[in-house]
Amino acid sequence: MHDDQPYLIELRHYAPRQTRHHHPHAQVVIPLQGTMDLAIASRETRLAVGMVAVLAPGTRHDFSGSARNRFLVFDLADPLLIERCLDDDAAPVRTLGSTASRYLALLAGELEQGGRRLCSRAAITTACELLAEPAAEAIDGEIGPPSRLLRAERLLAGEGADGPNVAEIAASVGLSVSQLNRLYRARHGRSPKQAQIAERLARATRLLRETDHSVATIAHLLGYRNPSSFCSLFKEHLGMTPSDYRRAATGAG
Repeated sequence: MHDDQPYLIELRHYAPRQTRHHHPHAQVVIPLQGTMDLAIASRETRLAVGMVAVLAPGTRHDFSGSARNRFLVFDLADPLLIERCLDDDAAPVRTLGSTASRYLALLAGELEQGGRRLCSRAAITTACELLAEPAAEAIDGEIGPPSRLLRAERLLAGEGADGPNVAEIAASVGLSVSQLNRLYRARHGRSPKQAQIAERLARATRLLRETDHSVATIAHLLGYRNPSSFCSLFKEHLGMTPSDYRRAATGAG
């Protein structure tokens, strides 16, 4: 499979009747409106906004949508991407983290009901990273008080594109890169790098919607010395330039 292979995402409506089926690919289902009653291996649950269902290939499932519903759906056939969002300890239905919710909302933002569009592999890879379930166990004990992981989290959330990279942040809190990656992924279900990208994109889209700042100014506010680097990252993950996003989000001609 080519690295630039596009992936189809779409908005779907599910009928309020019981349906049973299975498919050879993995499927990710994220409620945006309404609920879905979902039964997997005779275990029933209600999928609601703020949750996600990740169905492994071949999983037989029954489902029935509420009267009004809207779901973001994408299918995965690539084993590497399936592995990113599925593991033996993760429940098929789980709660989304706040960063995952914001990122998936960005992917869905340009779609109308029944609409579909192609996303880059980078965008889907980021989504799969964010879907991984955080571990429930307390892990701060591994690294002692005050939490080195907490200090790293603050640095990751607060720095712009030209701030310290992941290796520098790890060194500044007394962790190796592999330790930081392992601890961060265990708590948040994603790598520090993926979290940085998702947070920057969330800040960028908010500034594009809510301010009149130029794209170059927004790039500068996010820590990019070169606006073209910001534009390339934005288009790679969201499928459009910052200017096109602003026009679509604000209705500007």
